[in-house]
Amino acid sequence: MLAWSPVLVALAALGGLVRAGDLCLSEEEQWKICLVGTPIAGTWPTAVSRCNIETKIDNVESSCPGYNKLIKYFSAATSAGECLLTRLGIAGIDGERVNWISEHLPIEILEAFDFDEVDTCAKDALTAKMEEIKACGYSREEKKEVRSQYKDFAYLKCTYDQFKTACATHTQTVLNTVMEGLQKMSIENTLG
Repeated sequence: MLAWSPVLVALAALGGLVRAGDLCLSEEEQWKICLVGTPIAGTWPTAVSRCNIETKIDNVESSCPGYNKLIKYFSAATSAGECLLTRLGIAGIDGERVNWISEHLPIEILEAFDFDEVDTCAKDALTAKMEEIKACGYSREEKKEVRSQYKDFAYLKCTYDQFKTACATHTQTVLNTVMEGLQKMSIENTLG
């Protein structure tokens, strides 16, 4: 039985009158619903939590940390990304990564994923970050290094953000489908 099934039972008791958009789910619950039935359903939420990727991304995005601190944040974000890949079993399979992804993710997520959008997001994020750091007091060489580091980081951040958005949309669709089914069952039971 799925870990989130008590939520669905409670909703069924309401007669299916609640739409999925009305639910407040934790990020971990969204990941579990999004990835249910996939080979990474159990490992993804744990990997995201253990690798602390969200915090590492947020640290890099903080406003004007000292230069040395920012460089450490870049390193920590890169390590978090590598940690995530390792925990999922993707690390070291560069040539096979596309096959791995297509075998481990729901088709709805794959269809929603757009590498052109990731590219555009990364370029826009880099431009915004370079504008933001003008006020940070970094030297010309430090700005050059931040640009170099942020360019790689932006792809990690934008890829993760797009995956997270696609997963949230998929979760919404799954829950709406479940809610419609529960509502139909409730009506049939009432009439039956």
